[in-house]
Amino acid sequence: MGLRNDIGGQWSSGGMVVRLIMINAGVFLFLRLFDLMFWLSGVEAPNVIHWLKSSSHLPTLIRTPWTVVTYMFTHWDLFHIFFNLLILWFIGRIFEDLLGPRRLLGNYLMGGFMGLALFIISYNLFPPFLEQLKNEKSALRNERHSAIARGMARSMAMRSGRVLTVQEMHDLIDRLFACEMPYYTPGGKPTLVTYGLDELEKRFER
Repeated sequence: MGLRNDIGGQWSSGGMVVRLIMINAGVFLFLRLFDLMFWLSGVEAPNVIHWLKSSSHLPTLIRTPWTVVTYMFTHWDLFHIFFNLLILWFIGRIFEDLLGPRRLLGNYLMGGFMGLALFIISYNLFPPFLEQLKNEKSALRNERHSAIARGMARSMAMRSGRVLTVQEMHDLIDRLFACEMPYYTPGGKPTLVTYGLDELEKRFER
């Protein structure tokens, strides 16, 4: 309860700069803990940050309009968020003292909107950025196709405990080694495990 009260007290009395820092830090911690939870369970984590960061690709931006706001509070790299919040802390406090919390928030959001607008215009008008945008769209398309393929592979996988016939076993092995990467699942787990004689005796001991 002490930590919760401390956080609540900072939110109430710390001013707009502290609130913006807390929101940014909270989103960062959520993303990292969410990814860590899936990593510890051995399952590939959903790409949550994809739904929070904005894009210069206009069709993608139209499909995810909320990202024009969420991208302002989304960080993934530790050094990125550290230096951004360090600058916000020193400059934001001066700005808030001079102009007040509401104008600080308004300028924070307006700066984000203007930065995104410049980013979108640059990537859609200038040739070097256009080439990079094409590469990003191709990578995004490949990523979606890979995600669909992984999902289909998981849904079609044999369930634990199912009893197979001899023919099904042979077919399953043939299909496994017909794959490009037969030794690992789409989630990165090994498909084959080698047991020594001692291990087999222990597992089948009566």
